[in-house]
Amino acid sequence: MKARVFISCGQNSEEERQSANDLSGQRDILVLHGDIANGRLDRAAYNVIAQLFCIQNLDTGEEVPLNDRTLLKASGFVGYYHTIWPASHCAFDLFAISVSDPELIFLNSSLDVARRPIISKAGTYRFVYRFIAEDFPILTKALIFSHTGKTLKPKLPVME
Repeated sequence: MKARVFISCGQNSEEERQSANDLSGQRDILVLHGDIANGRLDRAAYNVIAQLFCIQNLDTGEEVPLNDRTLLKASGFVGYYHTIWPASHCAFDLFAISVSDPELIFLNSSLDVARRPIISKAGTYRFVYRFIAEDFPILTKALIFSHTGKTLKPKLPVME
């Protein structure tokens, strides 16, 4: 499997916004999606799941405490896993920036509690994700995100 990232809201338009439900009510968010591709031509990747494994604040060198290691939402679907057909791809919600307070970053995950931000201040962060599928090796990818906390048009993260 291979990975790439892109930012989209609604139907891949940066001007549209999504609304996320959690136990604290409605929240308008800008979502960063990550594409995962199945480069095999002979078999599908079944039950593909994604997890945010860890976050490091590159400004301080410290690991950011992460209380949510549950499955990330499958973009465009109700659930948390995908089937990726041969030579195809799917997307997961890697994280979401609050529209009302762009300094706050949340996860769209399967954790069934009120959402708490995973990032609450500007800085440069390294997000490490793991993608797992039946009978495929685990794919680990890291993104470097320079979070200004001031804009709803963030620069795309750089993939390591």
